[in-house]
Amino acid sequence: MLELIERAKEILETRVKRKIHREIRSKAYSHHTVTYPERNNTSPLKQEDIFYKSSETKDLALYLHIPFCNGKCTYCQYVTFANQSDERVNTYISALKKEINLVCEIPEIKNFRITTAYIGGGTPTYLSPANLEKLLIHVREKLNFHNNIEFTVEASPETIIGETGEKRLDTLRKYGVNRLSIGVQTFDDKILSFIRRRHDSKQAIESIKRAKEKFNNINIDLIVGLPDQTLEIWQFDLDTALKTKVPSITTYPLKIKSEAPVVYKLFKKNPQRFPDEKTFLLMYIMSMERFNELGYEQYPVWWFTKSLEYVYKQQIHKWENNGELIALGIAGYSYINKWQYYNVKTLKEYLESLNQNRLPISEGVKLSKPEEQARRNLVLGIRCKIDKNKFKERYGFKPEEKFGKILSRLESLDLIINSEKEIKLGYTGNLFAEEVSRSFLLKHPSNKNTNLKKNNHGYA
Repeated sequence: MLELIERAKEILETRVKRKIHREIRSKAYSHHTVTYPERNNTSPLKQEDIFYKSSETKDLALYLHIPFCNGKCTYCQYVTFANQSDERVNTYISALKKEINLVCEIPEIKNFRITTAYIGGGTPTYLSPANLEKLLIHVREKLNFHNNIEFTVEASPETIIGETGEKRLDTLRKYGVNRLSIGVQTFDDKILSFIRRRHDSKQAIESIKRAKEKFNNINIDLIVGLPDQTLEIWQFDLDTALKTKVPSITTYPLKIKSEAPVVYKLFKKNPQRFPDEKTFLLMYIMSMERFNELGYEQYPVWWFTKSLEYVYKQQIHKWENNGELIALGIAGYSYINKWQYYNVKTLKEYLESLNQNRLPISEGVKLSKPEEQARRNLVLGIRCKIDKNKFKERYGFKPEEKFGKILSRLESLDLIINSEKEIKLGYTGNLFAEEVSRSFLLKHPSNKNTNLKKNNHGYA
C-alpha cells in the first residue's frame, strides 16, 4: 500500500510544477462545468425560439431525470426528493411521459436519432419495477432509438439487491438498457454512513456481483475528496473497485456547493476534515498510476475503462463532439440548434407547465457565432480531446486562430499536449482538468476568478 502512496508523492514533487495551483473553492473543487454558457448567463425563452422544421437527420443524446431517492446524501446538490409517496412518484412519471409526448410532437425531433440515452437522478432504480417498466416502454415506443444505442441507467447499490432489486435489473435488461452505472462513492463504511448513503460496503459489492450476472457494461462511481478520506482509504477504494473487475470506474471530484448545504457548511466550518489540495492531488496521481499500470484507458479525464469498447459514449458525444442533447424532466439542461437551455427547477413549475401542455423550458442562450460554439467545444471537449481537423470543419478555423494565447499558456504550464492533429490534457493537465476547462470561459461579470491562481489552502 505504501509503495503507491510514496510513488504519488515523488511524482507530485518532480512532475507537477510549483507555479501551478488549484483554487480551493466550490467551483474548482469539482467537475462542475457541464454546460456553456452557464445558467447565470441565460435569459427567459420559449420552445418556439429553439425548434424549427428541419428534414435533416441528426444524432441526439437523451437524458431523463428521475428526482427520487431513499434519502438525501450530504453532498447532493441536485434537484432530488427523498422518500416520496407512491402518489407523488406516479404524478411525476405521468408528467415526464407527457413531456416525452410533447417533444415527439415537434417535427424536428421526429428526424432526430437517439444514439445514446441516460436515465439519471436522483436514483432511477428507486422506482418500482412496475414504474420502471411503464417508463421504459413509453420511451422506446415514442422515441427513435438507434439500433446500436448505448442505454445507461444509474443505480444505487441498495436498490438492486434482494428480490425487488433483481426484478429491477431484469426490467432494465428486458427493455434494452445495456449499461449500468452504480453509485458506490467509497467502500469505507464510516464515510458511507457520514455522507448518508443508504448502503454499506458489503451491499455495494453484492450489488456489483448481481449486476454482473445481467450486464456486461458496468461502471462504478467513486468520489475523491470526501470528508475524513485519507490516502490509505483512497487506495483501499481503488483496490476494492479493481477487485470487482468491472470494465469502467469513474473517480469524480467531490462537489462542494451551497446547493448541498450540509457538506458546504462542514467545509466552511471544518475544512481540515477534507483532503487538502496536496492530498487531493496525490489521490488523483494514485488513481492514474494504478489504472495506467493495469492497462486501463483514461478517457475522458475522470473515466478509466478496460478498453475503448467501454468508453462512456454519451459523454464523448456531448463533450468531444459538441453534440446535441435533449434533457427531459425537472432541472434538465439541453443543447439543440445552438441553444443551451434549461428546464424549470421546481416540481410545482414543472407540473404546472405540463398541465398546460407546455414544455417546462425556463431559460437559455443561443450561441450564434462559430467562435462561441467553438469555445463551448473547448470548455467541455478538452476533457476528452480536440480533433483539429474536425474542429476546423465545424467552425471554419483552427483552434490556434481564436484561442492561441490560452493554448500557448496552457502548453507552457505542461497542462496540455498540442500536437499537429489534436489537443489533449497532459499528465499534469489531468490533475487540473477543471481549471484548464474554465480557462476557455469568457470572463463574464458572474464568472470571475476562472484563471489558475494561488490560494491560501493548499499545495504551493
